[in-house]
Amino acid sequence: FEALLGPTLFHTSQFLTRLQAFGEHLPKRWLVLGSG
Repeated sequence: FEALLGPTLFHTSQFLTRLQAFGEHLPKRWLVLGSG
């Protein structure tokens, strides 16, 4: 999956960093995938 990572697809460990990067343009929908 690492090849798919980008500005809008990221690992949950980067959530807070990416949230700040969105600034005022926060997505209205979020999808969280996990393995358990």
